Amino acid sequence: MLKHLNLILFSIILIGPFLISCGKDDDPVLSDEKEIVSFVFKSQNNASLVSDVVAQINQDNKTITATVPYGTNTAVLVPAIEVSKNATFSPEGAQDFSKAITYTITAEDNSKQEYRAEIIVQEIELTDREILIEFFEANPDTNLNWDLNDETMDSWTGVTHIEGKITALQFVDNNIVSLPSSFGGLKKLERLVIARNKLTSLPDEIGNLENLKTLFLLGENFTDIPQEIENLTNLEELHLVSQELNSVPKEIGNLENLEILTIGGNALTTIPDEIGKLVNLTTLSLRGENITSIPASINDLTQLTDLYLTLSNLTSFPVELQNLTNLTHLSLNFEQINFPSGIDTLVNLSALSLTGIDLASFPAKITNLTNLTTLSMSNNNLSSYPAEINTLSNLTTLSITNNNLTMIPKEIGAFENLQKLSLSGNQLTDIPMEIGNLKNLTSLNLEENKLTTIPKEIGRLIQLEDLYLRNNNLTSIPQEVCDLKTNYNTNISKESDVTCMK
Repeated sequence: MLKHLNLILFSIILIGPFLISCGKDDDPVLSDEKEIVSFVFKSQNNASLVSDVVAQINQDNKTITATVPYGTNTAVLVPAIEVSKNATFSPEGAQDFSKAITYTITAEDNSKQEYRAEIIVQEIELTDREILIEFFEANPDTNLNWDLNDETMDSWTGVTHIEGKITALQFVDNNIVSLPSSFGGLKKLERLVIARNKLTSLPDEIGNLENLKTLFLLGENFTDIPQEIENLTNLEELHLVSQELNSVPKEIGNLENLEILTIGGNALTTIPDEIGKLVNLTTLSLRGENITSIPASINDLTQLTDLYLTLSNLTSFPVELQNLTNLTHLSLNFEQINFPSGIDTLVNLSALSLTGIDLASFPAKITNLTNLTTLSMSNNNLSSYPAEINTLSNLTTLSITNNNLTMIPKEIGAFENLQKLSLSGNQLTDIPMEIGNLKNLTSLNLEENKLTTIPKEIGRLIQLEDLYLRNNNLTSIPQEVCDLKTNYNTNISKESDVTCMK
């Protein structure tokens, strides 16, 4: 008997731990799943909804977004929520969704996960007329003086429409201070001009003007441009000029249909490299007192025909002009840059303007530009008339102003096609009589020199419409010149004490 008891005890000792171990392995594993799998505002549970609204769930960043119709009472909404099996959530029931709600999901194993739920209320779809009324009311000090009772909008200044759909808006000097977000609802708008008003910012919704082709924002006080401007993919012409503008978004490079671009602002210091992506650009104008460099990517704009750079503090000029072979108009206004190389290769140039560039040593190769019809040089430190100019026989406009010229050679009379000649702001003491050979001249500016006489041969210029003589040392002018006013109605600008000499 004792022997049997010992055997049983031994068996219990041997097998017992195994039985205990097996018991632990048989315990159920608790789930750690804690996701919101469905989030719906059902109309049957929400009186302000006429149909169910299914929210979008982003499992990566744990956000829930639902868009409800305009007029929905978001302060009391009841969501129907489904979560992972055996998980729970809080809070439950109706919530005030006028602000974001944080939901906590608790898994079966008691681990937790938070979701952020937000409601977006659809804006009411306004008519174009209602949008403009909202715009008008947002600018109580405007001088537009619209009659809001005019259902047709035909009397509204600056408004162009076709059957009630706004196609063009132009507001110049109208004391505009604000564009409401609803402005982006003008889906048929093709042209928008806002100039010399008091705008300090632009709504992001300006990027919704999907049919916009022309945008002028000139002389305003805005500091930056919304990056949403990249959505204006039909834009062909863009002018952004503001004294307070301090940055241009790189997204401007996505406006692939852009043909004309103006950027100006004295607070600007840089121009984005992405400007080089605008391969359809034909006209580029950059202005700014504090821009010290421009992107070399401008070299990629091979379709450019017109390039205007007014950058007084530019310290380097990376543009390889010889690459821009389609240029017909080039205007460079620098103060710290010498004459850029490559200009002489631009054989298609018809107009060249050089301001502030030191031309003390005039580039002889400019004679290659035989298609030039307009040549303008100002503040170039020129002390003598460049003889090379005389080979440019197609010139119709010649302007050499604010330099240090003391004389003009008689060869000036060879420009038989010349229509406009300006020599103001020099040190001229004499004008050659050959100037009388310029039979097609319509404008002659000799102001701000040291002239004591002018040649009577000017009286032969019967096509002359304007003659400017102020701020010289003249006491009289030849009667033949005075007769231009009498016989041909020429406007002669001179001091009142300068008489006609018979």
